[in-house]
Amino acid sequence: MEDGTGQEYFWGFTIIILRVPDIFSESLSAVSEFGYEYRLSKTVAPWDDTYEIVSQSDDKLISPISYGFTIGEENWKFELMPKGGWGKKVCNSAWRNS
Repeated sequence: MEDGTGQEYFWGFTIIILRVPDIFSESLSAVSEFGYEYRLSKTVAPWDDTYEIVSQSDDKLISPISYGFTIGEENWKFELMPKGGWGKKVCNSAWRNS
């Protein structure tokens, strides 16, 4: 910062704490409402490739698409699939009646 004469001076330190899962909570609720299953994971530590689940929907994910991104020094992974899976299920009873 600068004082009234234009001389720079030290003002102090600032700390910001972001509760990242809280930031995503409304978006993740919307994902479920739009008919998708999801899982949001982050690395346990910046130097580790092991992921821990931060938030997920109820059902198991089968062949989800995955998007990786970084916030600060943590790597995150968002996985997504339609509820009920990728393929369109055909009712066999319709074929039996023909």
